[in-house]
Amino acid sequence: MKAYTKIFVLLSSAIVLFASCKKNQLANEAAGETQTQNASKRTATLFSGTFVHPGVVHNSQDLLNIKTKALGNVEPWKSGYTVFKASTFSQLGYKPRVPDPAANGIVERAIGGVWISNVGQINDGANAAYQQAMMWVITGTRAYGDTAKKAIALWSDPVNGLKDFTNNDAKLMAGVTGFKFAAAAELLKHTGYPGWTSSFETEVETMFRNKFYNEIKDWAPANPGNWDAVNIKCMMAMAVFLDDVAMFNKAVNHFYNKEPGFVDASTGYTSPYCSNGCLEGYIKFASGQTQESGRDQGHVQFGLGSLAEACEVGLNQGMDMYGYLDNRLLKGFEYTASYLLGNAPSSYVNYINVRGTNTYSTSISPENRDLIYPTYEMITNHYARRKGLISGSSGSPVYYSTQLAIQGRPELRDTYSGNIGFGTLLFSTPTYYPGNLIANGSFTTNASSWTGNGCAITASGGTLQVTGRTQDYNGPRQNILTALQSGTGGKGIYDLTAFMKKIPAGAGTYVGKVTVKITAGGVTQFFSVKENFNHDTYALVSGSVNLQWSGTLTAAEFYVETDGSFRDFSLDKCSMVRTN
Repeated sequence: MKAYTKIFVLLSSAIVLFASCKKNQLANEAAGETQTQNASKRTATLFSGTFVHPGVVHNSQDLLNIKTKALGNVEPWKSGYTVFKASTFSQLGYKPRVPDPAANGIVERAIGGVWISNVGQINDGANAAYQQAMMWVITGTRAYGDTAKKAIALWSDPVNGLKDFTNNDAKLMAGVTGFKFAAAAELLKHTGYPGWTSSFETEVETMFRNKFYNEIKDWAPANPGNWDAVNIKCMMAMAVFLDDVAMFNKAVNHFYNKEPGFVDASTGYTSPYCSNGCLEGYIKFASGQTQESGRDQGHVQFGLGSLAEACEVGLNQGMDMYGYLDNRLLKGFEYTASYLLGNAPSSYVNYINVRGTNTYSTSISPENRDLIYPTYEMITNHYARRKGLISGSSGSPVYYSTQLAIQGRPELRDTYSGNIGFGTLLFSTPTYYPGNLIANGSFTTNASSWTGNGCAITASGGTLQVTGRTQDYNGPRQNILTALQSGTGGKGIYDLTAFMKKIPAGAGTYVGKVTVKITAGGVTQFFSVKENFNHDTYALVSGSVNLQWSGTLTAAEFYVETDGSFRDFSLDKCSMVRTN
């Protein structure tokens, strides 16, 4: 099976003309409609409270996991990071494409996916904004953040930037690109990027409200379902960045089919669904068949992936949209993945859309059956890892999606900008063993459990001040022998983490280093991770080490130091967590 095969071609044709049809065609689907209306009890809830930041597609713990795994030497994350940083849009020094001055800020894509103006420019800009922002998070290199900001600023500029989306595909273009721009802006704003300013924030907010939101706010309910799936995730992402609860809940209501049913003005038909792209409108049956299963399998996966990304945003804000209607989204993925893996569909019913017509074939479409879309890592990460649903045996709830996730590793991004992709790195949360082996890692009130080796240590304001160092190996240490001998310890792979800040500010470049020293069978070993940092805020030093030894473990220490210098530093949030 080929992975990521010309997905651009698929999305370039993301438009369909609906044929008129009489009401009596509804009989083709009567049994399926009954099945949906009798579906399991709903748990559709709206958001209330305060938004979590960062909180679009990644929260702060996600980002810590991503950084730790990216800079570690553990598969499959190592390979995931290799392909992510090799992408054109992740390159240091990448130059974002400037909007075509002749188009006067207009993004235009016509019926049939025909490019008129600025389509390639804004697609590339959205990809670059997100990927450069993520590279900033992973590496701490400001130049990546500057490029991400530039990629956004080219379109947020009130004079030379985005003026409007026009022509047939306007809502689709706005939704696809707006989602990634919002995800990128959220990362820059809430991860300490030093180039973020209040004036730029105002400029970006204005762009999201006046250009993107105004384009998608009335939805595209009668278009192929992937359109509103995209617009739901885009609206949710922008709302998080904007701290706009009303906007967020407008999108959530659409996802949950809590808006009035669509009315076809030409026939008077009233659908029980507000859109082809709400969850119920897109995956109407518990079998998992989708509104576009009779069209082609590329658009199906694009639509499912967009709904999954909306659920991921919701999850970061404390909402279980993934679980709605008895995990209906998972059933859509499993139905599709099974077919892609060569199995006959479990069932197929003529699918009546919100206009009351059957737009596509009366049987499942084999078109693009050889294509694996880059969304399966995200879906298996949630249902198999987070929820613990069985994935390893035929007939288990997440079996087929898991097979495609494994087959597609390391996951790439599609050639367009439809979904984020790169899930092997970005959406593969490790299965952590419970418990941080480091005691008092946040120095809440004092420096208990820690000793200074060739230095003075003082707890102050929830951090540890490390001063008086005369050698690079001088630093705070903690005895972890008992912790390693406990039930959450033992041999295995561990994430080591510490946040370090220079003392004094402006003291040049440091190389922070976190080390585990163990002695077993008379042999002493050192396992270290290190990170360059030259800014004056706290920098994350993290990575994965594989602790192995022979004989009886007789000594073990966790300590923080620098490499090649003995400057003083401030320390916070130390952790050592087993991940396999």
